[in-house]
Amino acid sequence: MTPFQKKAAWTLLGSLLFAWRFQEARESFREGLEVLPSGSKGLYQVLVLEEPQVLFPREKGHRGTGREGAWYRPEVTEVRTYCLLLSFDGKPLPALKVRCSFRLSRGIPAPVLSYGDSVKFFGKVQVPRRAMNPGQFDYEAYLRHKGVAFTAFLGPGQWTKEETRPGGSALLRACYSLKRAAETALCRHLPYPQNALLDGILLGEKSSIPIEVMEHFFLTGTVHILAVSGLMTAFVSGVLFLLLRSLGLPRKGAAVCSLAGLACFVCMTGADPPVCRAGLFSALALGAVLFERRVRGGTLLLATAVVLAFLDPFVVLDLSFQISFLATTGLMAGAPRLGDKLASLGRPLAGLVATTVCAQLSVWFLLAHLFNQASPYALLANLVVVPLALLATLAGLALLAGSALHPGLGDLLGEVCGGVLAAMTACAGWVASFPGGEGLVASSPALFVLLFHVLLAATFLAFWPESFPENPSVSWMDLRRRKLRVRRWMAWAWSGFALLCAAYGLRLLLAPVPLKATFLAVGHGSAAVLEAPGRRVLVVDAGRGTRGPDRYHPLVSYLRHRGIREVDWVLATHPDSDHVGGLANLAGACRLGTVFFPDTGEAAPFPENLLERLKKEGIQPVPSRKGQWLPLAGGLRGEVLHPDGIFVPGRNPDNNLSLAVKIVFGRTSFLFPGDLEKEGLDRLLLSPASRERVDWLLAPHHGRTSGEPLLSAKAFLPRFTVLSDSRDHPESAEHFRGASPGARVFSTAKEGAIEVEVREDGSGRWRSFREGDWKAIPGTPPTGWGAKVDFIEK
Repeated sequence: MTPFQKKAAWTLLGSLLFAWRFQEARESFREGLEVLPSGSKGLYQVLVLEEPQVLFPREKGHRGTGREGAWYRPEVTEVRTYCLLLSFDGKPLPALKVRCSFRLSRGIPAPVLSYGDSVKFFGKVQVPRRAMNPGQFDYEAYLRHKGVAFTAFLGPGQWTKEETRPGGSALLRACYSLKRAAETALCRHLPYPQNALLDGILLGEKSSIPIEVMEHFFLTGTVHILAVSGLMTAFVSGVLFLLLRSLGLPRKGAAVCSLAGLACFVCMTGADPPVCRAGLFSALALGAVLFERRVRGGTLLLATAVVLAFLDPFVVLDLSFQISFLATTGLMAGAPRLGDKLASLGRPLAGLVATTVCAQLSVWFLLAHLFNQASPYALLANLVVVPLALLATLAGLALLAGSALHPGLGDLLGEVCGGVLAAMTACAGWVASFPGGEGLVASSPALFVLLFHVLLAATFLAFWPESFPENPSVSWMDLRRRKLRVRRWMAWAWSGFALLCAAYGLRLLLAPVPLKATFLAVGHGSAAVLEAPGRRVLVVDAGRGTRGPDRYHPLVSYLRHRGIREVDWVLATHPDSDHVGGLANLAGACRLGTVFFPDTGEAAPFPENLLERLKKEGIQPVPSRKGQWLPLAGGLRGEVLHPDGIFVPGRNPDNNLSLAVKIVFGRTSFLFPGDLEKEGLDRLLLSPASRERVDWLLAPHHGRTSGEPLLSAKAFLPRFTVLSDSRDHPESAEHFRGASPGARVFSTAKEGAIEVEVREDGSGRWRSFREGDWKAIPGTPPTGWGAKVDFIEK
């Protein structure tokens, strides 16, 4: 058997073992979910599995950790951590992990939670929320890949820390105790936000980093340095080994001490996948030194992947694990060769450029597909920021060591470290301010992502560095010739891939563009996007507002997924937060054109803070009333059907004065009636244009009974109706189905976002996010639906 055949056999055997192990882990996880149904309420006992995140408001210059001895300080509002479920109403449970958020009463101290503590709480656990829209972050999948089955949100008084002997591992308790001491030292010698930055770089705690700072690093493609990464882990282990050697320890003694320090560091940082990958890789390298074996990068990388995947099969689905391995493989395969070609720059600069380029090229396509981010300045930013981050790591380690020796030395080193961190932040902000720095791109088709990474893996194998033996065997020479032949073919393969991408892009440009309408799932609320030919975009409502970066808002996430950064028109149908709260997120993420809202005067005013926010963005909202034709383009025509400016409802004026707009594209019509109730609907139906049948109806008041589903069904006879609430309304759906045979009713709570594509002749297709399969819409409406000619000719 040739060496190539041996490697192939081992690869096949490893793949079969992993498939078996993965299936076993998935079945075990599924069985655990069946034991405890989501929403089960009762008395739970859990064991804290890691050092919790402590959340409290911080101001510039703050120097506290939120802990004071064995108690949290009064300003702490919430503590988050992963826990292990032990029992439910006194009955033992299988090993299931739960993400717990413990809220604290303001001004009332609570006992500090640490790894190994036992906590009892009375409440319920739920399956994490899953993605319901294209481009939305899937929190359920994120936690599932970490082995977490449930989430629990507990208010003050619902949980208590048990005064029992701590459980878990004594080693982990010691490691987390060191982490708390290190965080205290960082906060003592560095002000906020520098202490938060260094806490993320060194110890993996990034929850307290300011949002604006995170945005700058995200936009420049350098956000990976704000949490302990594989690069930092390998750097710390290398620095520790060299330091011990410089102190006179023999190689094996330094390797043993470095292994112990590396294990402690990995545990302190929470053992995230990139840290585990880099830690195990470094441990194997130190083991090779210890046993006097030759270090082979490819073997170490493969062994690391096998060990981690066997211990936790779900880790291969974790995005951070995938990015870490892609970047490391790219470094090993390409950095030495590229560094030799750039030798004229000098060894340090050539090495920095080569490693940065290879790491960025290895992961850019995956990051662009998932985060819709391809910053044109990522290479420049990494060349500037990464060396500063490594310098900050060295300075931070020196600060911790100096603080242990003398507080004055810690203060001195804190000044140095603070200057480096300030320079790093300033550089990231400077690059983020460059024109076009956002680099927003639409998500690529899954087939293109797969083809790219298959070609990338083949390129890694073909160009993997190898040493030339003194007396090469016949089989080695034969394998060498095959690799050279594959290298020649790789250029043709990449050229073919580039042509395929170009052909796909050309087809998108030249093919007839239909209208794409998407009714998003935003819980109890409303948000819809209409994309007309010519890249003209109309947004109808924006759902509730969210905290944190705007890109995580469901509407903004969808627009980023589609590569949309400019919205031409916005219809704000209703002043309540479940319709217009997200406009602040939308205005912060996209350039907005005209914003229309109902002309209701003082009867149902819009929030002043929202109007002020729009004015700051240079947007002057336009009040609209019945009879107004909206200045749309791209084949869209829109008429305002309600309110008329003189109607004064007796009840719920904010709902009954909602903006009701009819949008027509060719032979297809859409009606958006906001939160109209009985009074408003009766007033709306006085207009002849309102009594024409519609193809697509966003059910009034989200499809609730207050939106009069029976009246709406009989009045509009919609072919398709969308209920946009946080829960399903089967009784309302029956009213819409019963009014017209063959009518289709969707619920965003059950089916997720509803996507529609229609041509001017009325033909097209639709699909729900949860099902994913497109279904056809016939071009000619069935008898009884009625044409829209009267409306179009007005």
